[in-house]
Amino acid sequence: MGDKLKLGILDLMTILVPGGFLFIFLRPYLKGYIDIIGSSFPNLATKDAALYIGFIAIAYILGCFIYFLASYLDEWVYENVSKVFWSNAELTAHIVALKAEQTGIPSRKVINAFKWSCGWLLKNHPPMYEEVERLMAESKFFRSMVIVSLIAGLLIIQYKPMLMFPLLLLSLFSLIRYLTQRKKSIATAYEYIIIATEKRFTEKPEPEAYFDISRKRIATEDKPINRYELHRKQLLADRFFDFAGKLGKVLQLCFNPFYQHPVSPQGEPGFKSTEVRWFTKEQDHNLMLWFDDNLQKVNGNTEQRTDTYFLKHGNKEMSIKKRNEKFEIKQKVTDPGPVHLSDTVAGKGEYWYKWVLNNLEGSSLEKDLVNSNYKQLNVTKIRKALKLTINPGDNNTINQYPADKELPEGFQIEYTTVIINDTTWFTFAIESFGKRNASLTELHHLEIFKQIHLQPADSCSYPEFLSRITDL
Repeated sequence: MGDKLKLGILDLMTILVPGGFLFIFLRPYLKGYIDIIGSSFPNLATKDAALYIGFIAIAYILGCFIYFLASYLDEWVYENVSKVFWSNAELTAHIVALKAEQTGIPSRKVINAFKWSCGWLLKNHPPMYEEVERLMAESKFFRSMVIVSLIAGLLIIQYKPMLMFPLLLLSLFSLIRYLTQRKKSIATAYEYIIIATEKRFTEKPEPEAYFDISRKRIATEDKPINRYELHRKQLLADRFFDFAGKLGKVLQLCFNPFYQHPVSPQGEPGFKSTEVRWFTKEQDHNLMLWFDDNLQKVNGNTEQRTDTYFLKHGNKEMSIKKRNEKFEIKQKVTDPGPVHLSDTVAGKGEYWYKWVLNNLEGSSLEKDLVNSNYKQLNVTKIRKALKLTINPGDNNTINQYPADKELPEGFQIEYTTVIINDTTWFTFAIESFGKRNASLTELHHLEIFKQIHLQPADSCSYPEFLSRITDL
């Protein structure tokens, strides 16, 4: 009972104190409008109860208004800061997966992971929830103080301009405290869920859980720091410039939320796949012969086409291309981890969503891309591809099919000659598709992997590869 009373008082003060603080700076502007409040102010010697009631009432009304106004900082400021400064999403992904498992509602638009976590703790472990609520109340208090300090700074310019700087400084300190306490409250709620729930979690969350949160993360390209070779001053300078770069990205996000990913596919993706891909300058003759032999066995064909890619600086996790007059958008969701197929074949696994747009959507997108100054790059592809399935009941026999064969699940393996601006590259890729989304390592006993050499250094996606060779 005592803890609940303390939380209730804390929640009330979260509204009253900011409202009362703002009221102090509004008082000079109220003279002539509200005489009893504008001309006097309650103090320890005041015996007029109406003065106290009036002050508390106005402070509460102002506090509620400020609380509402400050709530927009959660999306406008906190979300953007967390995209850049707190981009590790593993803990959140675990909770998103647990929420989807227990409620059957994966979408954050219906109920987000933090609100669900608070509800779960309130129902199952109230003492844990009270600790989270305490952190939330503190973050909300300082969130309101950010707005109050800014407004007070503007109000005071007219009659005490020297006080404006301390008020702006107070707003900055309140902003920092709000951000850190909100981050701490969310992390604490998630950690309590992990501790309290009777479930054994996997080391890596399910790839699906990353989608909504990964599209909100902005990866920063920090320079690697060797602490043993740098002087302390140089280390501090590097950290400062790294912080300044991240802060610049936060400001860009606040004032232009689509600067990094102007294309935001709507609705459920049509395809989901786990992929690993390599790019090399030299042709692998063993791979070429293997594909030629196996294509002949299944009456498969070599396909040649030219795709138009739309590129922009820093857009390494989204592929936008026009293929056979249809627009395709691929968004990387997460990195499941390294893929080892043999002692000589290893690469970086990636989990992708893909949308295929209809003509109307594609036409609208093309105009937006042109207006957003996307660079167009024609890529000619001569592709040899097969689809594979594994028969676990027959010593893991691998069945092969032509690439145009419709299958509910399985693997696709391809070897493609890529021609860009008269320069030739070669890319080898494997992907797992379908509901089961099988691990790529299930193909480790495929004989060709013992005859070729592919290393993680050559492993990357199409958008990352095109970004490298075009300096975007």
